[in-house]
Amino acid sequence: MNKWPPNDFALKVPSEVSYLGDHGSPRWGFEVQPGMHRCSWTKLLLDKDANPMVFDDQTLQVVVGSGMLYLPVGKGAVTVVTDFLREIYRRIDREIRDNCHIRQARIRLPVPVDFWFTVPAVWSEQAKSLMEQAVRGAGFGSRRMDRLFTIAEPEAAALSVFHNASADLKVSWHWWNVDIVQLIIGNAAS
Repeated sequence: MNKWPPNDFALKVPSEVSYLGDHGSPRWGFEVQPGMHRCSWTKLLLDKDANPMVFDDQTLQVVVGSGMLYLPVGKGAVTVVTDFLREIYRRIDREIRDNCHIRQARIRLPVPVDFWFTVPAVWSEQAKSLMEQAVRGAGFGSRRMDRLFTIAEPEAAALSVFHNASADLKVSWHWWNVDIVQLIIGNAAS
């Protein structure tokens, strides 16, 4: 997908939500405009053991904006993440409905989808469970034929590199403990 409301062309959409009132869907992604109260990086708050001070960097605050790790009054992290993911799911569902059918016969085929969600490698099982709660609450996995998966962010990054790499890729693994892996990636000729 490369089209996100309001019709911006982009391969990614900002992970931001803005609540304008008690009614209707929140603004999300590119709909969030400068000056709006925004929630960003909210997924990190699903881990109750996370230390927000780790992200208390002045330069990072300027880049991300005032909404970094912000929760509006009366809303928890699961609710905010669910609201953002619900908008993503609606957009994906609309894309599937509009583009994945036989147009001539007007027959719609159910298209099974595998949804993959990344989680920080250091997350507890409780944090992963809260992420799954948000994902399911947003509508992902609501159709019997769809499947949900989670994958650690470093593993997803490595798989992406491998998927996009040439056949002559040389990889060395260096394990220090269960949580830290260093990948040295280079050309097999080197």
